[in-house]
Amino acid sequence: MPREIRDRSVEAIAGARFRSIREALGMTQVQFRDYLQEQAGVEIGQAELSRLETGMQRPTVEDIAVWSCLDPHKRGRLWLAWGDEPTRATRAIEDERCREVLVPPARPTAKRRAR
Repeated sequence: MPREIRDRSVEAIAGARFRSIREALGMTQVQFRDYLQEQAGVEIGQAELSRLETGMQRPTVEDIAVWSCLDPHKRGRLWLAWGDEPTRATRAIEDERCREVLVPPARPTAKRRAR
């Protein structure tokens, strides 16, 4: 994890894993909040985002599902929730599940010519 974790509580360590996903993407909290909306249709306030990253708020199952899909390192839900290292089998399962969680990119609409 990029930053040292001073508080070794379970919540603080889980929060650091959430923060590490955002930092791995190179985004500020504001940018990441917009990215969550765009990629997964999740609306989250900056205060709630900060509480998740510091461990002051426990993540929901939905938080874990969405954030794990946005992780550029593809570590999965088990890593995000409990710190378990992913295996090749769990990565395949996670890839399939992420296709269901994330919002598909909008397809450009073709403009019709007037006849």
